Amino acid sequence: MLLREVLQEGKQPVVVVPDNKQLVLVCDDDSMQRLLIRQCLESEGMRVLEAQDGHEALDLVATNNPDFVFMDVDMPGISGIETCRRLRAREESEDTPVLIVTGAHDQETIDLGFEAGATQYITKPLNWPLLSRLVKYMLRSADTYQELKLKEDHLRYLAYFDHMTDLPNRRSS
Repeated sequence: MLLREVLQEGKQPVVVVPDNKQLVLVCDDDSMQRLLIRQCLESEGMRVLEAQDGHEALDLVATNNPDFVFMDVDMPGISGIETCRRLRAREESEDTPVLIVTGAHDQETIDLGFEAGATQYITKPLNWPLLSRLVKYMLRSADTYQELKLKEDHLRYLAYFDHMTDLPNRRSS
């Protein structure tokens, strides 16, 4: 959504980041953790937005449509797992990769993260050299998935519409 469209709808953008680099939203209540993650990802050429809680993350996703969401589980207000669940319920972010990060190593928390829609789950302490590679891989996978969806839509169109008349050529069942 363009900035003028956001403003015409009466919404206020929280942050609008113009650039062609991939945009990562880092959501963590620990400011030092956000800073370290920001430095790690920016050193790899990514743009970073920061949110200190789930509510702020949801607002930033709505106004900036990030390519990737890095989400801590334990935060004040709504948890990272609930925030992930709410992101997945929104059409604009249902396919956005979400990396859930927590200090909890128990199976129940891991299962909750994946059930909420997390793409991947890692535990703290973070492996800094691996983090940027993991994010890049998840972004590349998301791009490939989007490309595949576009090709599937195109093939569906070719299968059900006559390319000369643009009229349906089969009955839908």
